[in-house]
Amino acid sequence: MKAGPLLLDYRRSRGPARPALDTGLMAVGVGVLAVVFVTCFEMSGELQETRGQIEDLQLMSKRRATASQGTSADGGADVESARANAIRRQLNLPWDELFKAIEASKGDSVALLSIAPDAQLRQLKLAGEAKSFADMLEYVKRLNGISMFESAYLLDHGLARQGPGEIVRFTIVATWKAAP
Repeated sequence: MKAGPLLLDYRRSRGPARPALDTGLMAVGVGVLAVVFVTCFEMSGELQETRGQIEDLQLMSKRRATASQGTSADGGADVESARANAIRRQLNLPWDELFKAIEASKGDSVALLSIAPDAQLRQLKLAGEAKSFADMLEYVKRLNGISMFESAYLLDHGLARQGPGEIVRFTIVATWKAAP
């Protein structure tokens, strides 16, 4: 007696197929996704519009503040003119020459931490560190020896611990000569 082939069903039967229901659920899901996408797109546009309005309000606020500072009959024009002159002074600074002079004068025992220019006063405020008081004073002398500067003086100084030793932190104000 010969046995027939053994048939094993590895798939579980999930019941009757319901393609109409599956298609309907998928359509509802796609519809919800489309609504969410459109809502996000509209909200993004509203957000950009609100940001633009905020920037416009900030600009108007700044203009009002500067206009109220004007003292003449045409105060707004005076304020704008003063701003334009301040910007022109900043742009016309001899930046390359100033930085080259500062770098050439600092030496190995001085490290500059910041340089803050004031174009209206023609001054540089230099903050730095030196290995000793003598190095700091020597740096002030070197700055005074540069022909580009009218004067350089020590504004303040103090000791700070760094590792096993101490360093001298200082602030120097250097005034550069006016352009001829």
